[in-house]
Amino acid sequence: MTLNSDQVLSIAAETRLFATVRLKSEAEAQLAVQALVEGGVRLVEVTLTTPGALNVIADWRDHPDIIVGAGSILDVDMARQSLAAGARYLVSPHTELDVIRLGCEHGALVAAGAATPTEMMNAMRAGAHIIKVFPAQQLGGPGHLKAVLAPLPFLRLMPTGGVEVGNAFDYLQAGAFCVGLGGRLVDDELVAAGDRAGLVARAREARAAVAPAGLAKR
Repeated sequence: MTLNSDQVLSIAAETRLFATVRLKSEAEAQLAVQALVEGGVRLVEVTLTTPGALNVIADWRDHPDIIVGAGSILDVDMARQSLAAGARYLVSPHTELDVIRLGCEHGALVAAGAATPTEMMNAMRAGAHIIKVFPAQQLGGPGHLKAVLAPLPFLRLMPTGGVEVGNAFDYLQAGAFCVGLGGRLVDDELVAAGDRAGLVARAREARAAVAPAGLAKR
């Protein structure tokens, strides 16, 4: 399944949720991705800090129910490897202009990490489709997003870091375009125990948290 950045962006606007898989082994990552798919999560980011991440991305690149991306992209080489493996989007914890340009050249969606309005604007002007606000909770939570969006309402912000089922809706109400959930969704203990059913339940709970009735889509 080949999707361009506009198509991935449209799905992000609809589902409002990116799941981040950051685990200790390829086998654990495969289990987590399978559970997320079963739980109905469509956008799954496998971080390159996970052993065998590129193999996991390659294994799921053509699955009809998932759009797999690569996370923790620190430089152009990592971005190239991820795109070759089949990643449909790239996620960085910071703003790396060369990574943004490369992703855009290949038609991939790029989410660049930023904390301040200056960083956010620089990332957007370089071509980033989504601004990853990281670490969101430590930066001030939903209040930080609301304050930033007052003068910059056109930014598509994705808070990550400290975002969980219990506060995801607060971020969306504050104006977030979507949210990124990691360890609070893909729980290490559930993964270590091989509790696929528990992981599926977490995925379904997360989907419900970001799509309550009456939530207007930006």
